[in-house]
Amino acid sequence: MKPEDVYIHRQEPGFVVRVTEVRGDEVAFAPEGGGFVRSASTSVFESDFRAETPEDRSKRLTYAKDAVQLEWADPEAKIPAWLNGRYWNGWAMPSFEKDDLLQAVSSGLLSDVEFHEPADMFVSIMPTDGANVMPTIDRERLFPELAKRAAAGELLIEMPVGGVDLTIELYPGEDLPTADGSTVHAYPVGAGSWCWETYRAPEPSSTPTP
Repeated sequence: MKPEDVYIHRQEPGFVVRVTEVRGDEVAFAPEGGGFVRSASTSVFESDFRAETPEDRSKRLTYAKDAVQLEWADPEAKIPAWLNGRYWNGWAMPSFEKDDLLQAVSSGLLSDVEFHEPADMFVSIMPTDGANVMPTIDRERLFPELAKRAAAGELLIEMPVGGVDLTIELYPGEDLPTADGSTVHAYPVGAGSWCWETYRAPEPSSTPTP
């Protein structure tokens, strides 16, 4: 056992942790997607967890179709998404098909997101401080530059435009493995930076019996 090893809970396979430190007979670990560090004796840890196998990892990282919503969104709002067993600080890390994202934008479920067809990527542009009015953006000049930077692996950009500091996130399309062995082309909008939750239908409100 060593730092960065991944372990799966024996009784709750969805609970996956990563070892952060091994100190003598004590193990420090945290949820694989980020979270509070915990510690336990090696014997207790190994009675609760088992090491992740390559087969486990392949299954955990395979995508399945589901739906998500933003943590602050209307409880009825949902967007179809592809999910696997990866999390960021406890939040889901979805990828979306193009048409589902365009529908979410047109219906108002997502704002400040648009598609740049020549680079096959979605672009999110927001004022860095969250308060300024958006400046006028010359997309014909800006987007080709963003495409070059995305191709070089630069996906998070902070830059001033029209006197306003902007945070720009780039989400190129990627082919994801699915459970049936095929792939789906999707875009990881907000994965690893936005508070996405797996969608769960609200509980029906109960009506008092007269």
